[in-house]
Amino acid sequence: PAAGLHGMFRLRVRCTGTAGPYDDWFVDNIRVALPSDYAVDVSPESQSHYGPAGGNSEFGLTVLNRGVLSDSYDLSQIGGAWAASFSEIGGGNGITSTSTVASGDSVELIVGVAVPSGTTIGSVDTTRIAVASQSDSLAVDTVIAIITATGTAGSFPWQESFDQSFLATAAWLENVGADVSSSASNSPSSPYALHLDGAGDTVTSQIIDLSSVTKANFTFYYERGGPLDPPETGDDLTIEYRNLSGQWTDLTVVNGSGPAMSTFARVDVALPGDALHGSFQLRLRSQGSGPGTDDWFVDDLLLDYPPEITVAPLSISAIVLTGDTVDRKIILSNGGQGALSYSIGVQPHSTARSSTNSYISLLQQLAEENLLEPARHKLPEGLLDGYTATKGAEDTRTGVAVTRNAGGPDGSGYYWIDSDQPGGPTFNWTDISTGGTSIVGSLGDDAYAGPYALGFAFPFYDTAYTEIYVGSNGLVGFDTTHLDAFSKAPIPSASAPNAILAWMWDDLDPTNPNNTSANVFVESFTDSFVVQFSDYPEYNATAGDVITAQVIVRADGSIRYQYLSAAPGFDVGSSAIGIENRDGSDGLEVAFNTDYVHDSLAIELFHPTIWLTTSPAQAVVASGSADTLDVSLIGVGLDSGLYVADLLIHSNDLDSASNPAVVPVTMDLFDVPPFICGDVDNSGESSDVGDLTYLVNYMFKHGPIPPNVAAADVDGEPGVTIGDLTYLVAYMFKSGAQLICFH
Repeated sequence: PAAGLHGMFRLRVRCTGTAGPYDDWFVDNIRVALPSDYAVDVSPESQSHYGPAGGNSEFGLTVLNRGVLSDSYDLSQIGGAWAASFSEIGGGNGITSTSTVASGDSVELIVGVAVPSGTTIGSVDTTRIAVASQSDSLAVDTVIAIITATGTAGSFPWQESFDQSFLATAAWLENVGADVSSSASNSPSSPYALHLDGAGDTVTSQIIDLSSVTKANFTFYYERGGPLDPPETGDDLTIEYRNLSGQWTDLTVVNGSGPAMSTFARVDVALPGDALHGSFQLRLRSQGSGPGTDDWFVDDLLLDYPPEITVAPLSISAIVLTGDTVDRKIILSNGGQGALSYSIGVQPHSTARSSTNSYISLLQQLAEENLLEPARHKLPEGLLDGYTATKGAEDTRTGVAVTRNAGGPDGSGYYWIDSDQPGGPTFNWTDISTGGTSIVGSLGDDAYAGPYALGFAFPFYDTAYTEIYVGSNGLVGFDTTHLDAFSKAPIPSASAPNAILAWMWDDLDPTNPNNTSANVFVESFTDSFVVQFSDYPEYNATAGDVITAQVIVRADGSIRYQYLSAAPGFDVGSSAIGIENRDGSDGLEVAFNTDYVHDSLAIELFHPTIWLTTSPAQAVVASGSADTLDVSLIGVGLDSGLYVADLLIHSNDLDSASNPAVVPVTMDLFDVPPFICGDVDNSGESSDVGDLTYLVNYMFKHGPIPPNVAAADVDGEPGVTIGDLTYLVAYMFKSGAQLICFH
């Protein structure tokens, strides 16, 4: 610095550290001199890389002009059996000298070392690269590159599904501590997935040639913890790539904080420009406290061309009559070179009507404030290890405390909220012991009864049910397999029983001799079905140790558990409470073996967008192909009004303008049609000459749009087209089929 340029200039070299023979430094070649007109510095000083036999090992160098004057530099290889070539980023290929570099500036070079065909895997060649000033032969800097030969380079697209019980050496050049395991839950390419733990496991891929690729996506699936130990904050999974300069650079990081996962999550990320070169590699690293802890599972790695999604139509609206369902279609086209993978989500509008409208904005607020319980709790270490339920034995295990008054969503979008939450449901006991049917005589200990007709189709996860069964052990369900089980399990669980509503899953007994007043009633209403458990005891309960509760299922797909009263001797803290789908792959747990239930408590369990369904929920579309998304607007069991939601089409098209693609959906629900089918001119009379004239003028003479477009859509197909005109003429003059307005 300028402050050092004086007649009393001195240097001082200092080190700090622990006293004694520790923390050593070595210093050499200290020089103080005037700046040279010509000087060059090349970095990094040394590098180690892999190279495929018959291909190039590419790495980057930075050439810095440290001289006072502009300069150009000759490039050469000193030693080494494998030939090196040079190119300048943004400049020419096959160069032997750089472009002119101004003082203080630098130029980026790519060096390619050609590994001869047939070179034995593991062979090593060391080469020295010299960069010499064209203006001063003494201004030279050299660096070293060590190249190790590998097998054939991976081709693009590149995929690794871990379909063997070991890492394939052709695909992975280095492995420190990782293994291929079948311990993961629900791995995408079952049964195996890559397993890394907290010992700092690291795997490095083969070289993958991306030199001819202009755009690429990287996709992988991960599971935090799975059935093993979930990582904590800071115990991250890091995915890196080797950039043009040969440096390892973060591509994406999955944070270690969060509960254990029972399913894999997908990650899509676009490769940056400096990843697109001939010696690209991936590296996966885990962090944690040591071996056997902080576990990660990774599966289905894919490097591929990006897709390009196109969605049509861009919005959906329909007039629906209460009790009806209207179907629409969305076409998803893939115009890109890579496969398009998509999944569908639904986001209700908090200002629109919904079967659970009052909870939508509240749930959004609770989620933002981190006040939702997870859909599945991470159980205390060892809670389930070696446990076997014994009939009549007390279950002394303690689960996770429920500290919030709402939770979810599970993988299908179900939430729960209770009456302790301000703005939540209101406890409203509806006694059916007088009008309902007693079924307790059909129930024994560890038994079930039914089926009982609901009187409507009850949409629950991916199935609609019209019948229901009642179990004696705190379960109501739709599948009889092990519905009599007294041994509870955390929710969800792949083992039966599945397709359940667990209001108090435990070893209960309506035949308990000390509580002979126990009863169970069922009653069907227009849009709901109630199961009431009155004075209901546990197995071996003493007199008076009973609970009175209700399960209410509604035609709109919502469920309510209500707990009127529980005696002090009834163990409400030893049960599983929640819902689970038909194969146990998804579910919503409210509580497991913890004191949560109290008198006059109501729990609402619901899917806030049950009026809108799509199929399929996820799929893959090949390059140049299209997929049809079936959309159903369901007006069953709902009040009339305007229902609005956004279909969110998430995909691996990483264009921010297309991901997610948003399709607004509006359902205008009426008790009676707001128009007369065929009344094109809105005159109050259907299918007269005036309607025909109006439609002809609109379609062929630039006439005004029909006052109610739905009234002109008479052929049962969406949209007002020439087909509607033909259909109307046939109906009016040729005794054609009845008009069918497409609501």
